[in-house]
Amino acid sequence: MPADVFIDPLTGDLPAHNRFVEGFDLALQRLRSRLGTFFGEWRLDTSVGLPYQEWAQDKQPDLPAIGAIMLTEIIGDDGSGISRVDNFNVEFEARSGVDARLIFTGDIIFEPGDETAVTFRAETLIVAGNSTPAMLFFGEIGPIAGAIT
Repeated sequence: MPADVFIDPLTGDLPAHNRFVEGFDLALQRLRSRLGTFFGEWRLDTSVGLPYQEWAQDKQPDLPAIGAIMLTEIIGDDGSGISRVDNFNVEFEARSGVDARLIFTGDIIFEPGDETAVTFRAETLIVAGNSTPAMLFFGEIGPIAGAIT
């Protein structure tokens, strides 16, 4: 079974007393890492990451195209630990002419054998006049009601 070093989701740092993660915790940690990486940010491979800056510059974002990119990144490749995403939705919310928000929601179903499912909400805040989203964060990530956990 694959394992990796635990990274604190609040700070992005290794904790003082290191430990390993596997299974559901590993899949969730890798998901946070994939969705929290901006395109071109990682020096070792500048083709990795999501194009948040490009999306921020678009006054009328192409939600189906953005959703497809995001969904591909969420599911990841073989071994990501994620089987599928149900109830996936992308919304664009213009607010007060100053900023806008892209909101992604859905239910992540993990690979058979783990039988865990979580619901997620990720948002990007796009500030007018700034080509870089001001923030990317995950809201509540928890078990889906009625799911096998």
